[in-house]
Amino acid sequence: MLKKILIILIISISLTCYGKTINRSYLQNRYGTFYEIDQKNPYTGEATFYYENGKVELQENYKNGKIKSKTKYKGEKEVD
Repeated sequence: MLKKILIILIISISLTCYGKTINRSYLQNRYGTFYEIDQKNPYTGEATFYYENGKVELQENYKNGKIKSKTKYKGEKEVD
């Protein structure tokens, strides 16, 4: 029983770390590679730009500090 709980806990922690989302303003561009402010490792996860009204403007996915994909929004809808 304790072994099952430990396995579930480890899986939960690893999934939480990988699926990170932050506000784009917390990333720094250092010579074409993006890092969280004051961090040494390149950023992996999702970053989101927001309009002044709080709605999502743009979402970018990063892997090892490089942009892998972008999704732009207008209002509530995704834009190509």
